[in-house]
Amino acid sequence: MSNVVHLLKPHAPAASDTLKRMGASKALPDKNSRYVLVTEQCSVQPGGAVPQSLTELVSTLRLMRGVAPVLWPVREETQAAIRAAGLDRRLKDAAVFLLPSLGYLETLGLFARAACVVVGQQGEMLEEAAALDVPVVGIGIGRDAATASRVDD
Repeated sequence: MSNVVHLLKPHAPAASDTLKRMGASKALPDKNSRYVLVTEQCSVQPGGAVPQSLTELVSTLRLMRGVAPVLWPVREETQAAIRAAGLDRRLKDAAVFLLPSLGYLETLGLFARAACVVVGQQGEMLEEAAALDVPVVGIGIGRDAATASRVDD
């Protein structure tokens, strides 16, 4: 995976361009600010319970308030799960800026200025963070996924 990430990195749009296009530049104190990037995604089946991991993730993100801006690109199903659990208000209070879903290259571009990446149980983008030497905060992540990210391809 490391080789693929480094091959694609030059083709990723600049973080500042993506953030400006998404309207997230207002979430940052200045255009060179670093931020916490959240990559976890989840979904809830109709009538299903919201995963405990989502609630735990939001609680952890609330603790980061004031440390650095927190940006979280979320897919529609994750956004729906956040709303279903009533967590959208807690995220707003914690100054977590929700971005619409991004493509792979746009997300890879955001790694350039990320102070760290927060991953959840699924470990989404964990290998990319490891390949780019971006520190990772794993919440509820299994040992096997963390170990796998350190294996150099």
